[in-house]
Amino acid sequence: MDFDGSVTLDDSFAVLSYYSKLAAGADVKLYSGTETDPAMEQLAFYLADTDTCSKVGKTDTAVIDIDDAFNILQYYSAFAAGSSISWDKFAK
Repeated sequence: MDFDGSVTLDDSFAVLSYYSKLAAGADVKLYSGTETDPAMEQLAFYLADTDTCSKVGKTDTAVIDIDDAFNILQYYSAFAAGSSISWDKFAK
């Protein structure tokens, strides 16, 4: 989600932080590059939305919520514990 090529605790934290700020009414972005880039923001959303966008493609009901942060954390925990789980199998 943060474009470093790995699913880590940082990804889960970033999604949870985004969700919390959005729920509080803040205008937030997922992409933290030095310049505004709508394509990168859309890609970050796609990567962060583990239970709709990343599974079935863009949908009208796609939202980033606490479940997405939990899915990322759950995957990372399994990976850190030595599981050979792949994201593709986990996200199904």
